[in-house]
Amino acid sequence: MKKHLAWLLALVLMFFVTACGAERSDAKDGITGAEGWAQDWGITLSVRDVSATGLTLICTQSGGIAEGSLETGSEYWIEKNENGNWVEAKTLCEACWDMMAYLIPSDTDTEWTVDWSWLYGELSAGRYRISKTIVDFKESGGSRSQIYFAEFEITA
Repeated sequence: MKKHLAWLLALVLMFFVTACGAERSDAKDGITGAEGWAQDWGITLSVRDVSATGLTLICTQSGGIAEGSLETGSEYWIEKNENGNWVEAKTLCEACWDMMAYLIPSDTDTEWTVDWSWLYGELSAGRYRISKTIVDFKESGGSRSQIYFAEFEITA
């Protein structure tokens, strides 16, 4: 129990640090890491059932070199491609995210239903990407985080 509580507290801290210091708009190939590094954890994000108010986000973990337990939280953000640049979509309100930690099991798909109508309303037609922070909690202690992206399109 203490180990899970320590991991949860570390996840909270990592989300706080990531939210305050991550550069969200300069990532390449669907992944970026803190301090300019990116490591292959075998994570790929994809989407299905896209609508103007939500989608199903699929997190596939296969192979990679994670050093511990891969986890994520409920937080996500959406960016729109405007003239080749990724710009964060305007929100209707300031989000308050719960502190749930979701385990990402090895060699499997994990799916989350995302309804952003409360945060972004209905998205207009265009090219978007949804982003999530994934954290590798090392068995030896400590953790590292990376931001992963999945692109999608809203059609009129």
